[in-house]
Amino acid sequence: MSLGPMRKCSVSGCAILCIFILAWLQKGPSTQKGTISSRLGRASLPIIFAITPTYTRLVQKAELTRLANTFLHVQRIHWIVIEDAENKTQLVASFLKNCGIQFTHLHVKSNENGNIYKGLLQRNLGLAWLRERFSINHSVEGVVYFADDDNVYSLELFEEIGR
Repeated sequence: MSLGPMRKCSVSGCAILCIFILAWLQKGPSTQKGTISSRLGRASLPIIFAITPTYTRLVQKAELTRLANTFLHVQRIHWIVIEDAENKTQLVASFLKNCGIQFTHLHVKSNENGNIYKGLLQRNLGLAWLRERFSINHSVEGVVYFADDDNVYSLELFEEIGR
C-alpha cells in the first residue's frame, strides 16, 4: 500500500510533515461521535489527521484542553490521541468523549530503556492506525500532522495545511 508522495512545508518557521493520503476505506471508521466522513465538514478540503502522543502528568488535561480549543476552530480534523500507557486512562477517555472533536483514542506503553525519542512509539501507532484504514481503491486527500500536546499552534498553520 502506498501512502502517496511526501513533501515538506514551511509555515511561520515551523517545519511540518505532510503525507498526502490517497485512499479512504469506503466504510469510514466509527467513533463515539459517528463516522469520520459524516462529521468532517466540506469535502473539498483535505482531512487533517492530527497525531498527538501524550502521557500522564499534572498538566496533561490542561494541555489537551488548550490543543482541543485550537482544533475546535479547524475544519475537517480528526484527532488521533495515543497515550503512553498500558491502558487508556479514564481522564483522557472522558476528556475526548466530551471535547467536541472527532477523535480516535489509542495507547501503547514505551519501554523505559528503549526509544531515545519521546513519543516515537505513539506516533508510529498513529501512523499504523491510518494505514490500516486506507485502501488504494478509495481516494480522499488527507494530511498527517504531528501535534504535541505541550505546544501551542496558530490557526494559520492549519489554514496553510488545508490548502
